[in-house]
Amino acid sequence: MLAAMISRAMEEYGLDGEGSAQAAGYDSAPSTAAPDGAPPPPLLPDLRGELQHTHEAPPIAAGYMHTLFVDASGQLLSCGREADDEGACLLSLYPGLLGHGPRVADSPLRLDTPTPVASMAGIQVRSVAAGPFHSFALGCQGELYTWGSFLNQNQCEPTLVQPLRGERVVAVAAGSKASLAVTEEGTVFSWGKLGKQRNQQPQPTRVKGLSGVLVRRVATSGRLAFAVTDTGEVFSWGSGPPGVFGHGDNRSHQPIPKRIEALSEIRVRDVALGGWHCLALTEGGEVYSWGEERQGSLGHGNLLDFEEEIWGGEVGSDDEGIEPCIEILPKWMVALSGVRVVAVAVSNDHSCAVSEAGALFTWGAGGWGQLGHGDHDSLGLPRRVEALHGIAVVSVAAADRQTFAVVEDGSVYAWGCVQGGVLGMGRESWREVWGPMWTGPAPIPENGPASMRVPWSREWNDADDDVLLPRRVPELRLRVL
Repeated sequence: MLAAMISRAMEEYGLDGEGSAQAAGYDSAPSTAAPDGAPPPPLLPDLRGELQHTHEAPPIAAGYMHTLFVDASGQLLSCGREADDEGACLLSLYPGLLGHGPRVADSPLRLDTPTPVASMAGIQVRSVAAGPFHSFALGCQGELYTWGSFLNQNQCEPTLVQPLRGERVVAVAAGSKASLAVTEEGTVFSWGKLGKQRNQQPQPTRVKGLSGVLVRRVATSGRLAFAVTDTGEVFSWGSGPPGVFGHGDNRSHQPIPKRIEALSEIRVRDVALGGWHCLALTEGGEVYSWGEERQGSLGHGNLLDFEEEIWGGEVGSDDEGIEPCIEILPKWMVALSGVRVVAVAVSNDHSCAVSEAGALFTWGAGGWGQLGHGDHDSLGLPRRVEALHGIAVVSVAAADRQTFAVVEDGSVYAWGCVQGGVLGMGRESWREVWGPMWTGPAPIPENGPASMRVPWSREWNDADDDVLLPRRVPELRLRVL
């Protein structure tokens, strides 16, 4: 129910309106694609040494229904499901979301443990990015692969993004409406829909509003985008909820990239963007947050209940509800003072920070156990995940219902909602509560196939089936630089 409301709200902020590619800050598409029938450009030289000046992306990415991993050998793995079971009696299929090739239309693939993507065997992957319905893998030679459902197309296996084959890509971001890529020269390309574009941009197109700056990091959510330059400046543009742009006003649309002046005296290293809020990590290890508060997601001590905000009080009551708390300017997170943070991650309504000493802090919504504190409570202030005390965390990834921590030896710990195999822990470690109904002649055996037939039956989540404390994902070691 919560995910459905979030989806509807984000769609509302991304309504089509008057606008054009030029008005949204785009230039022409690159002319680097090989003509039909022509041989592809030669592979670029290995960039593993050249790219070390950029802030390294974690070897893990968490989408809504799937998770991606880069193991110690550089191999791409995935787990999760290719079907959205949010509907009471309906099942939306997303063929190819896991990248393992085409399936029979009525048999969505489901993988409960991290599984190597066969078509990427022998290709060294550097980092990954996961949107709700499509994904990216960035190769060590600067090549970019994509798969899943995006721009009304389904790609069932990783395929090179052809218009960028002549570019050396160093960073990538995937959202529900748009994708962003950064080249070694600091140029940003975007495709999909950002802001109030009427039409989709089908191919990567230069964002002309960032001409003259050298971009190193990007983030996107819905029709909103952020970019971080090599000098630590932050730009935002697109369409989003009030306050999330960080410019000191409640506007919901910023047509061209605009520098966040409130951060102009601070050198920012990275940003993490959710549906309603954003975190900025400085070179000095401080964290700033802004946007709309969702169950404590900003980390300033405000704990607003989602139902009270959306529905005006308790369900079925006549209360007027609570006005949402919106920070229209980046605000320093006092609760993390004295902690030097080296990595941040957010979902739509919870946030995470990793300290230089390897401690993990979480705050925000905890209804699925995604904060890792052994309960379903939401938190308005950061709290250290004590279950990982003595274990050095190096990076973190957050989805709406799950959280993943990568530790210094490459092991992965996961917690939160177990449904659909997203945690990668295998079926034997938990009981299915939104289970599939077999439509064949015989019941599904206990060790039956990972791919189940529709239709699916649905039950509301039983809290006892969430993983409330960090649990190690078996037999998985990721690439840690």
